[in-house]
Amino acid sequence: MPGVTAFIASEVAATLWVTTSLSAGADIVLADTIAAAVVVGAEIGASAAVQAVLGSPTPDGLRQTVRQTLPPRRRGVGTARIGGALLLDYGIDNTLREVIAFCDGPFVPTNYYLNQDEVRLNGNAVDELPGGAYGPYNDAPSVELDFALGVQGTPIFAFYNPIIPGYWPSSCSATGIFCGSLRAQGGNMQTFNTRFPRGSPKLNIAGQIGVAFDWRDSTQSQTDPSTWKNTANPVVGLVHELWCYRGYSWALDFLPTLDILTAEADYCDQPINYLNVLAMVVVFTGAGGDSVDIAPTAPTPPVGVTLYLGGQQVTVTGTVSTAFDGVECKQVSFSGGPLASNSTVGSLVRWQATPANPETEPTYACGGAWNVGEREADTVKRFLDTMDGWMMRRGSDGAVVIRAGHYYAPTVTIGADEVIGYTWQPFVEAGRTVNQILPAFICPALDYNQVDTTPWQDDAEITINGLSSQKFEPDMVQSNGQVMRLAKRRLHRLLSHCETLTLKASGIRIMGERFITLALGDGEVTELADQVVEIIGDVEILDGGMAVQVQVQPADPTIDEWDCYTDEGNGPAATNAAGAGALTALTAAAIGSISTSALSTSAGTSGLVLEVDATPPAPLGARTDLTWWLQWRLTGSSGSWNQASYANLAAGAVTLTSGFVPTDVSLDVQVAYQTGGRQMSAWSATTAFTASSSSIPPASPTGAAATSPSAGEAAVTWRNPTSTNFDHARVYRGTTATFTSAADVSGALPGAPGASASFTQTGLSSGTTYYYWVAAENAANAQSAAAGPVAVTVS
Repeated sequence: MPGVTAFIASEVAATLWVTTSLSAGADIVLADTIAAAVVVGAEIGASAAVQAVLGSPTPDGLRQTVRQTLPPRRRGVGTARIGGALLLDYGIDNTLREVIAFCDGPFVPTNYYLNQDEVRLNGNAVDELPGGAYGPYNDAPSVELDFALGVQGTPIFAFYNPIIPGYWPSSCSATGIFCGSLRAQGGNMQTFNTRFPRGSPKLNIAGQIGVAFDWRDSTQSQTDPSTWKNTANPVVGLVHELWCYRGYSWALDFLPTLDILTAEADYCDQPINYLNVLAMVVVFTGAGGDSVDIAPTAPTPPVGVTLYLGGQQVTVTGTVSTAFDGVECKQVSFSGGPLASNSTVGSLVRWQATPANPETEPTYACGGAWNVGEREADTVKRFLDTMDGWMMRRGSDGAVVIRAGHYYAPTVTIGADEVIGYTWQPFVEAGRTVNQILPAFICPALDYNQVDTTPWQDDAEITINGLSSQKFEPDMVQSNGQVMRLAKRRLHRLLSHCETLTLKASGIRIMGERFITLALGDGEVTELADQVVEIIGDVEILDGGMAVQVQVQPADPTIDEWDCYTDEGNGPAATNAAGAGALTALTAAAIGSISTSALSTSAGTSGLVLEVDATPPAPLGARTDLTWWLQWRLTGSSGSWNQASYANLAAGAVTLTSGFVPTDVSLDVQVAYQTGGRQMSAWSATTAFTASSSSIPPASPTGAAATSPSAGEAAVTWRNPTSTNFDHARVYRGTTATFTSAADVSGALPGAPGASASFTQTGLSSGTTYYYWVAAENAANAQSAAAGPVAVTVS
């Protein structure tokens, strides 16, 4: 099945025309597998526009071919944040259009992100963030998002077909794949960096990924996928992955051990107390506030609890459900404030539960995604890491046994008569131990970013052998309490010696057991007379089934003991998600006054320009890195603004001079500024101003000449300017060639634009040389530059 991914640069300030290798009639079918997408390259004439939209520092004039490899399909479990594979990336006529394949469906979105910024939707339009990110352009949304689950034979995002039929024909479908569409307006260069502060917007989402058959739920039918539900249970998720996608047989692999699988899945769901409660700020609050708004899904902090917000500690005084600009949230009031600094969207709020106000969570849960082509062993490990899990086939029938991380009393005992050989060294050699685990987890309260938490360590071992650390970063664990419990189990295993048992054929009955008892009698190792051990790894069959070999470690029956109030530590630091809240809105500048000035160009064009006095906000008064912007348009117009930028100005108040503006009509005028870090302020309040044509002079007269036709007379001739605002001319006379010493000798001489005109003076002294000038004026006596001087000696 052919498919196409087109990848073309967008234009920003001017139209960017591109030539592609894709024929207009190319067919696109995104059918049962995303891997069916065949790739087509697009040659790009790179420019500054490419750099802005795609975020790539490509030199001007360089041509490059961009190719998308076969996009991988993804599958997932629970709730997670995921990116996707580009199926379309097409930019032209100031608009970037992308189609992203996220994962096998179904998928229920809960959070939307552009790069690292969480955004909210108003319909399908992205709301503007503080600081101007993703704000509207030309009164239209900068970014619009749509989502769909592909259905066989049904076009997906059909609205692209009339626009780019060669790239997205009506035959496009994406059967079973949850996809998203992004449309972004590039706009002009001066606003691009504010509206897209992290470069070209890349869409990623969080939500409930997929469904799984949970045999414990009577409302679900194994033969009816429409009854399956999203699950965060790692046992259920792993069984479903193996049965539905990895070729395992329900009847042979799972049905015989279903009682064990049920018990282990139930254990994962058991509620357990946790200490560190995490929530995310969802509404920007400026410094000085006495409340903070957190996600509505977060637990409610009890009155009197200490709240950790950034580097500040405050005491909760009350919580109410509320909404801000349509965003539902919990408003938490506190004392001990006010806020010392801004509380930005994405900031982490933390408090600690108490026995009087406990918080509970499942003992083990999971959420995450993986590529469909990933090795089975790697996918299995993802699940096992979330629950200190263990998986093995049972020796009696080959059915699959999955055990969650908890101790149970062994039901199988191995006696001395079954042992062919073993090793036993009841200690770990000095210098080979790990005595500190550095756990990290995926934190939903930090936009599903990974966050480090309190190390789990053995202080006695550190004192003896020195510090030796190992990271533990399971990518499907989303709880601080859970990762700490797992870290405890992991460190116990690393500090325990691992030994080898070789057993007779009868030892095959240990397969499917996580714990067994060694009863080796009064041999040379007395501690093995009644030792419970944990089986590590797979059981290996030797000598054609005549023997089995396995790695074991001493088990700890107390390993499940856990007091979150003393064991969980302090949790992650109260901080921000990666990139969250990076921008704080800049205060708008203010317009002081507006005046006009007449201007004539070297080409003879004249008109009025605006001179706008503006002042930056006080904190920026000394900044010399500001670039200023001036824009105007007709009052009441919804069209584009006329804009100009001004760089390298002195700090403080500035005067911005526009180009020619229309006269005798009301204009809306705004100013803004941009920092050296390319962040754009909001535009100032609109000031209405009318540039009166009364101050615009006509052009100068032409063809001025002077003669003395008779004794005592001087005659001056000229042609009036063709300016439509010409009303009359004036003739000036002086005895020197300096205009400033000349006097008006004619008064106003009405005439028609472009007409020939003359003026004669009599009674002049013979033999005297005079200098004449002619100036044109409008009805308000605004005067042109004078034509002249022309000299004449009187007869």
